[in-house]
Amino acid sequence: MTATTERPAPGVGRNLPRDLARSAAAPLLCVLVLTGLLSAWVVGGGADELTAVSSPIASRVVLTERVGVAGPRTVVGGLVIPAHGTLTLSPFGDDVVLQDLSRYEHLATVPLTLSFRHSGTVTIDAAVTQPGTP
Repeated sequence: MTATTERPAPGVGRNLPRDLARSAAAPLLCVLVLTGLLSAWVVGGGADELTAVSSPIASRVVLTERVGVAGPRTVVGGLVIPAHGTLTLSPFGDDVVLQDLSRYEHLATVPLTLSFRHSGTVTIDAAVTQPGTP
């Protein structure tokens, strides 16, 4: 009997920490930036709704919600921001997911355009941070 050892494809698993950090950076970035921005944005009026987010570094951005920590993630058409309240974004609840990202590791900021049902649009430069940092 001859034993053979299969080798992974070149580059697979070589930089797992960097790959994990890269995949977690965009959702974490959205959590940090949008929570603060949306809190400030709704102070002056009634309820509003975040209907879309776009960024030149992502080919697709979706709004999602999850009921419970283990519930399935569902793509939604908008996220409600209560009057004089906040919309908290996190991987465990309502969230904004950037998909098919272009390289951004060396950028200090990432542009995001937020579209609201009643308040129009606003473009911000969101700071790029390492996962797990404020």
